Parts: sequence; structure tokens; C-alpha cells
Amino acid sequence: MHPNLLIQKQVQDINATLANLDYESLWHGFHRYPFALYNSDWVYLPDQTFPWDDRFRGNASIEFDGGYLAIWNIAHEELDLDPIKLYPLVHEMFHCFQREHQEPRFPNDLELLLSPEDPHFYALRKHETELLKRAFSDDESKREASFQQFAATRQRQFEAYPDFVKQICYAETLEGTAEYVGLKALKQLSPEAYQNQIQNYLQKLSQPELLFDIRRLTYFTGALTLIMADRLGMAWDHSIRNQSQTNYELLFKDIQASSEELQIPDDITKNMQKRQVDLRAKIEKAETDAQTTTPNAETIICGYDPMNMHRLGDKIYCSHFVFLKSGDDFLKHEGETVLHMVPGSPNQVLSYTQK
Repeated sequence: MHPNLLIQKQVQDINATLANLDYESLWHGFHRYPFALYNSDWVYLPDQTFPWDDRFRGNASIEFDGGYLAIWNIAHEELDLDPIKLYPLVHEMFHCFQREHQEPRFPNDLELLLSPEDPHFYALRKHETELLKRAFSDDESKREASFQQFAATRQRQFEAYPDFVKQICYAETLEGTAEYVGLKALKQLSPEAYQNQIQNYLQKLSQPELLFDIRRLTYFTGALTLIMADRLGMAWDHSIRNQSQTNYELLFKDIQASSEELQIPDDITKNMQKRQVDLRAKIEKAETDAQTTTPNAETIICGYDPMNMHRLGDKIYCSHFVFLKSGDDFLKHEGETVLHMVPGSPNQVLSYTQK
């Protein structure tokens, strides 16, 4: 199979479009990074094409030829110059920038799978997203108050679930900031598309299923928090290297936790139960007629797709792939895999099931 000449031409056109962005205005010091689009057969850069290899997985930033490369999987989408399809490349470029500047505030994705099975936690999360959404809908005289209430509700979570909420703030700082920069690039490409995407994100805050998808939600809350901070003229430290505080901590240094009495909505418990039932069904289906392997040596997770893995009790369902380290051996598993974890451990694997 030969490379697709149409894709090669489109990659060059995309490169020309992205070259016109003002990267410095997106974030001080930020600059354009090389990018590649790929499918299961070929990898396309503006100046070269080569066969796919397993460095290219997911949408990410990777080390490449002594630097960093933003990559995007086009296996399941049409390719064109639609700004909505281009700005995610800037998101991944910003991850290159974060890595180049030795960003220390990475979340532990496996810790984020250990979310509290507590309706009160999710009630606070829902209330927080409602307040953030309200800040965007209120007139200017009410925006700041709603935004401060949002932060006070986050602080209440921080005090009740400190370790877990810290991981949420890390994820917002890593992914939410990259999404914020990507959205600002979208604004340069198409102001109308930018406004539509902001409204799309605000609508996502009300989606019941997203409330339980902890990591995915941080893309939206993290980006929208910084956009609102801009609208209110709030300043925060943009430095990355050696920065220990998250965006939330930098923006709301003296915030007091909310003491507002909060009722747990009926739909919280209902949706928690539905999530558990649905995930249990996926796990049981994946385990049917599958082989369970118990490694001889202590085994840990060493590579994964954070957007497509979910935990229920001491089982982790991986829908795409997972890499394990067992003693001196590295094990790569493609497709559906169920990991049976050491109770309470974020990364230690007792056994795994795969068809």
C-alpha cells in the first residue's frame, strides 16, 4: 500500500494554515512545533512520509528526532481545513511546550481512577460545574461572584478529599491549559467557531455521564476556568518550570471553602448506580471466554490510554491497549483487557484477562 497523495497535500495545507497563528499571543514563549497525522498504515509530516510504527498511539506529544512532535490519529475521521479539526493539534503542540519546559504538575492518571464512591463528592462536583456555567451566563456584574462561588465549592472538595482533588487540579493544569491554548488558537482561526465551541463546552458541563468521567471533565473545567479568569482580568503566574502550584491554587490563593448546605440530588445516586452496572457489564463481557493470566513476578501498569480505561472496585477495564511490566519483561496487550488489581493499589496488577 502506498501513501495517500491527497493526505500528503492536505498535511502541507494544514501546516501552512498553522504557520499563520500568533503563538506568542496564545502563551508567553510558546512557539510552533512540528506535527504528524497518522493512520494504521502511514505517518504524514509536511516534509516526509513513512510507515506507521508503535511510537504513534493516540493523540499526544512524543519525542522525535531529538525534539518533540505533536501527533494526531486520523484513522476514523475525514481530513480537511475545518478549524474545529485543526485546533487540537495546537493542544498537542502545547504539550510539547510543557514537556520542553519540564512541566512538573502531571496528574497520576491511575490515581484518578480511584474516585470516591461517595454521592456527596459528586454532588459537590455537579454544583461546582453549575457555578462555572453560571459565570459564563451571568451579566458582567454577577460573573465574578459566580466564579468565586465556583472556587469556594472547589475548596470545599479540596478540604474533604485533598489527595484526589489535588490530582483533579493537576489534570486541569496539564490538559485544561493545553485545551485553553488550543481554544485561543481556534479563536484566531475562526471567532465564530470559537464561540460555538465555548457553548459546546458549557453544555458538556451538564452531561450527567461526564460528571463521572473525572479526567475527561478536566479538559473542559480547566480550559473554561482560564478563559473566565481572562475575561475577569485575573492575573496568574504562567511559569511552568519548577512551578509546584496548580492553576486553581495560583488563581484562588485566599479562597475560603463554601459552607452552603448542599442536598444530594436524586439523579446523582441513580447515575452512580447506572455507571457501575454499565461498567460491570463491559467487564463481564470482556471476561467471557477469555484467558486469565497470573504473572510470576510483581506486575505494574507502565503504559495506557488514559481516556479509555475505567475502574470498578479492583478491576480496570482497558478498551484499547495497556502495557505492563512484569519483572524484567514488558507486556503489550492490544484490545479489551481486564486488569485484576492489588486491592487499593493504583498500579499493581495481580492478574489480567484477555481474549
